[in-house]
Amino acid sequence: MNGPKVAVVSAFEAKLQPILAAGAAGALRSAGAQVSAWDADVCPNDFPGGGFDLVLISIPSYEGIEPGAQLASRFKQAGVPRVLVCGQYAWLNAGVLAAVTDGDVVPLDDDVASRWGHAGWRLYLGFILAGVSSNAAAFLVRGVAKAGPPVGAASR
Repeated sequence: MNGPKVAVVSAFEAKLQPILAAGAAGALRSAGAQVSAWDADVCPNDFPGGGFDLVLISIPSYEGIEPGAQLASRFKQAGVPRVLVCGQYAWLNAGVLAAVTDGDVVPLDDDVASRWGHAGWRLYLGFILAGVSSNAAAFLVRGVAKAGPPVGAASR
């Protein structure tokens, strides 16, 4: 794949599924980009570095403004040539975020959001499947560990 290397970063989603970021990642991947994703709120120590052509930071909530601005600065310092933000609160705080990004907020009008949503469903469903299966495995292991030896097993 020869598309640009893009990182889609979720600044803050209150530990919930990063729907906006997943939708953006799906749309970019469908357009031929080599997409990496990072949920900076859940995994803050997993900074992916600066080896990207573009970083798109999702800021869908008020709590994501400050972390989003810090992430934008961090990616700029790492040498990423283009850092953009998207999301409702990115729009509402475009003036403040312009100082640490390239000054652009990716518009999320109904048409763009609709296309991103459709393209991101497979990725989003993948997130759900991974979460459900990892939780099921954890419950199974925990249940087996708590159950102890089978009833009637002879002790040695």
